[in-house]
Amino acid sequence: MEQPASFSYGMECEHCSSELIEAEKQLDEDWETYLKWNKAVAEVIWKPEFAGKPVYLDFEDEELQEITTHLPDIEDVEEFKSELGLVIYRVLDFSGSKTALNRIYEEQSKWRNTEDVNKPPPTILLLAALSIVAEEMRNDEKFKANNFYGRVKEFLQISDDEEHEKFKKSYSAKPKSVLLSKTLWETIEIWLVRNSGNLGLPTATNMGHRNTHIYWAISQALIREKDREALEEFFLRENFSPISPPAKVIMTSRFDKWINKTTAGVSKGLKNIWKNGQANGARERIVDQLKLFREDI
Repeated sequence: MEQPASFSYGMECEHCSSELIEAEKQLDEDWETYLKWNKAVAEVIWKPEFAGKPVYLDFEDEELQEITTHLPDIEDVEEFKSELGLVIYRVLDFSGSKTALNRIYEEQSKWRNTEDVNKPPPTILLLAALSIVAEEMRNDEKFKANNFYGRVKEFLQISDDEEHEKFKKSYSAKPKSVLLSKTLWETIEIWLVRNSGNLGLPTATNMGHRNTHIYWAISQALIREKDREALEEFFLRENFSPISPPAKVIMTSRFDKWINKTTAGVSKGLKNIWKNGQANGARERIVDQLKLFREDI
């Protein structure tokens, strides 16, 4: 009598095991690539030369170019931008009941327990992508969650609507009253505090929006280099002191008059942010710039 059942079952398991091993191997390779890119971004954005100064996870052309020098397989900035979304997408998990950001959440939990000051958190590359999306939004008239997540979908090259929804739910989840988006952004602060501010000071904030998640990224994209130069002129004109910054009401009033009148130096993005009700968050960033501004007084 033939007994194919057990033999067939064994062969199927062997085949399944082989596929599983290959899948796990590919995932490990994808994660190693992610970590390499993660480290490259961290080393460019936070440096000893920024010790004691607020540092933003935003990207000028020079910084993007420098990042590519840390990635031998990447030829130029355009290739970096086009590949960044895919590098992140490949470590997302859309299988079963797991959250899309399951791997990154798990790895950042392990990282929190290492206390290794030389090892940046494994969240930076994802947060960098979200910051880039926020930067692209600066020139829009509206800052809405749907607009943000739609841009994230495009940037990460997520073509499936179900996957997009899983990513959105994963990033904005709130298990046991813990905002997972906040958990991710907090890792930068933890790392910089571990380094005693010697690589820079943390700047990410939800800008006073308690139950939203997009403002962490937007807080990094508020002020570009062009804006900082214009702000220095504003500080000089108003005779503001970096030692004793003006009260909130004074700063807000004078800046509001200035930004609505000036036509040179200020980006359209910063004007849009101020115009669309983000004045409180913008004011905090402007005060940060005032504290950095050094002029003989």
